[in-house]
Amino acid sequence: MLPQSEYFDFCDAQGKWYAKAFDDLTEQQQYEVTEGKSRPLPVHPAQLYASAHALLLCGIAFFIWRKSLSRTGVGGLGRIIARPGSAVAATFMLYGVGRFFLEFIRDDNPYELGILTIHQVLGVVMFVTGIVLLAVTAALKADN
Repeated sequence: MLPQSEYFDFCDAQGKWYAKAFDDLTEQQQYEVTEGKSRPLPVHPAQLYASAHALLLCGIAFFIWRKSLSRTGVGGLGRIIARPGSAVAATFMLYGVGRFFLEFIRDDNPYELGILTIHQVLGVVMFVTGIVLLAVTAALKADN
């Protein structure tokens, strides 16, 4: 936490303080915010992880969709995957799991419900919705 009187110079009508420009800081203040005790901490590139997760999810959903078009699943899990609608169900489940774990490395979300962020709660809801959709697609008889 930076002292307001030394590092901030403007407060708007809503009470939000704005930091001074870097060039307006003294040499000691510039050192403190770049290398000293007030320097920013390194963070994970959560956006890159989310992009990689989305790319992987797209590939898996495409595979499941192609499998459902050909209906070549032999038995067990293959039979469930080969049903129409299973790609959507799998997308819900995999996106929910991915979002749940990605939120652990992000540091910009306040906790909403206990220790979980609102996006983690949404991830759990999406996972459960995916399981329900997968159960519905597995229960439906494929007439064509």
